[in-house]
Amino acid sequence: KIIVDSAHNPHGIKALAKTLAEDGIRDLKLGFGALDTKDWLQMIDILAPFCKECVVAKPDSERGVSPAEIVNRLSCLGIKGSIANSAEELVERVTSIPGETALFTGSIYLIGKVRVALRSKGLGFKAEKIWTRNITS
Repeated sequence: KIIVDSAHNPHGIKALAKTLAEDGIRDLKLGFGALDTKDWLQMIDILAPFCKECVVAKPDSERGVSPAEIVNRLSCLGIKGSIANSAEELVERVTSIPGETALFTGSIYLIGKVRVALRSKGLGFKAEKIWTRNITS
């Protein structure tokens, strides 16, 4: 199962976490990257309970957070983190083990490239389920 979500700020990540909890999804392999204009620390803290491992890539933006900073935070939360040098490498590493649930989220800059990489790998969008929720504060 591969989940791609364009949640790119704490509010969006909270909505994503709510859906993950409601659907009983845990032990994710996360592909993540964020901009320094977003509260990425809070985003990682919200996602941490759902993740067993995270691969981080820098979004294609001068405002991208250093993947090493994110991996350091993951380490503090007890989550194995590693760095990918491109969206293609991120997709390859996050989807490398069949049967695992993969989640890609964070920067929209990164998610756009992830979608292209998924398609080129033959993992395009044949959605079994589309999550639609009306989220209110």
